[in-house]
Amino acid sequence: METQIYKRHNAGWQATTAVLMPEGRVLEIRTSKTRTGLVSRAQVYKIEGYMKSYVLFGDYSVALLESDKRATEKSVMDLHRAALARIDDTLAAAKAFYEAKEAKQ
Repeated sequence: METQIYKRHNAGWQATTAVLMPEGRVLEIRTSKTRTGLVSRAQVYKIEGYMKSYVLFGDYSVALLESDKRATEKSVMDLHRAALARIDDTLAAAKAFYEAKEAKQ
């Protein structure tokens, strides 16, 4: 699990961490600026070749934490670290999401 922090010219500071899951899935925690502050989101996608594949309303995606702070490097990393502190619960929720989805089929 490696965290990357970077600044994009149009979106400001962002932090991402990717965690491998079973069946070729990847759980990504991303912290970035929104119109009202900062948000840390968890999203699961598959890697297919060189592409990320995500099904809208079909793959796991949830906002973990929000903050009304400005998007400075420090505030982005602080919120991202707080989201990563919940990584075990987030992984368990994502696994439960896919187990329930498989049970329906």
